[in-house]
Amino acid sequence: MTNFTKPALRAFAVRDADEATGRKAFWREIGVAWLTKSGHIRLKLDALPTDGVIMLLDEAKRSKRPTRKTTTKKAAA
Repeated sequence: MTNFTKPALRAFAVRDADEATGRKAFWREIGVAWLTKSGHIRLKLDALPTDGVIMLLDEAKRSKRPTRKTTTKKAAA
C-alpha cells in the first residue's frame, strides 16, 4: 500500500542525556505515521529502538529547533 500524502507524525528513538558522562540527548528519526480516515494511525518504521521507546511528534506542531550548520574553513593563502 502506497501513501502519497504528507505524514502527520514523525517517529523518533530518543537517547536520554547523561550528565555523568556529558552525553547529550540524541533524537534519531526512525519512521513516519499517517492518520487514516477511520481515525487510526498507520505507522511505518525503518528501525526499532533497543529500549522500546518511540516518540511521535506532530508534524504540524513541530518545534522550530535551530538546524545544525556545518561550516567549512577556507584554507589560509
